[in-house]
Amino acid sequence: MKNYRSMLIIIFLVLLTWQKSSGQYLLHGYTPDIFPSDTVVNVGGENVIAQWFVTPVNGTIEYVYLMIGDTITAVDSIGFLRIHRSNISPGRGPGFDYPSPPVKWGGYKNTNVSDSTFAAFIENATDTHWISTVPYEIPSFPPWGDELWGFGGYPLILRPTMISVDVRFFFYPYVQRGEAFVVSIRVKGGQNTSGYPTQFLASKTHDTLSRAWIFYPNDSGWQALGKLNFNIWVGISTGDNFNRITYPKGWNMLCVPKDVTDKRKTIIFLCAGSDAYGYNNGYSTFDTLHNGKGYWIKFDSPCAADFRGEYLFEESTEVRTGWNLIGTPSIEIPLEHVYSFPEGNISSGFYRYNSGYLLSDVLSVGNGYWVKVNEDGIILLS
Repeated sequence: MKNYRSMLIIIFLVLLTWQKSSGQYLLHGYTPDIFPSDTVVNVGGENVIAQWFVTPVNGTIEYVYLMIGDTITAVDSIGFLRIHRSNISPGRGPGFDYPSPPVKWGGYKNTNVSDSTFAAFIENATDTHWISTVPYEIPSFPPWGDELWGFGGYPLILRPTMISVDVRFFFYPYVQRGEAFVVSIRVKGGQNTSGYPTQFLASKTHDTLSRAWIFYPNDSGWQALGKLNFNIWVGISTGDNFNRITYPKGWNMLCVPKDVTDKRKTIIFLCAGSDAYGYNNGYSTFDTLHNGKGYWIKFDSPCAADFRGEYLFEESTEVRTGWNLIGTPSIEIPLEHVYSFPEGNISSGFYRYNSGYLLSDVLSVGNGYWVKVNEDGIILLS
């Protein structure tokens, strides 16, 4: 199993290199090369696992990948794969306006099966009213919206190790940048003679919220899991070649998140009301901006900037001892994707600006961030 996973990591690195050079294909999610499979979630018959994502580009989902552990419920067990729009997104759901995962959530009433209390999806329910099981005053809501792909559940024969699903032979589910969607797999099959459940591989997370969920039909319905994310990811084909970001009136701490042809401030930020100020042990003005660096620019009114050019899926920035103003690449970067050389050099959180400084858990596209380091080195966002 370990040798197999090592081979997968090599394949993923090759694919990621191709992705960076072509700018037309993106692996998005919790790949085991970046998020090592260091734990498992045991899933019995009729349970459902799910994980939501935020789309970094406009494009079509062509593949879904997931890692299965060493055991399955029974020979020829089936998993039913679906893709929905997600009602859970950054700022809405467990860990945002609700307590952080793990937390019970809810489901739909189901009286069709004697040992079942809840249905995972509304079309399987006998009562279409959502029932909240959140043990707090704030009522929950259905986590998933309209179905994008799967037609009620596309059957997969579950086997140990990785499963790759080509979704293209139905149609291309289209997703837009910033849109949240969710991938779910329902397990069908009783326990085998050895009593083993189906294992889904996962990676323990640090400093970020889990996006993983599991559904129990006879317990509390959907539950938001904590401390891990499933090794599930998607392949997105995109013809998108620009990002439009709207900045508010006033001072903004921002960056150039793509490899644009003309990096002059007057070309990129047509409505800038000030010079661009960068920081290197003191402020300086810049006519030409650089990827990986952050800048202060003032706008006299809300300003929409179009960044046209090649996507940057990682950013390597030289930093000096003390505070540094850095920029981001073309996709949002969770803190677990931030690396420092020398290791352990980062001595602060990452601060963005929005009418005041805010500590950030995720580095967003187009923003600049303050970060402090102990000595000269490099920060890699990948």
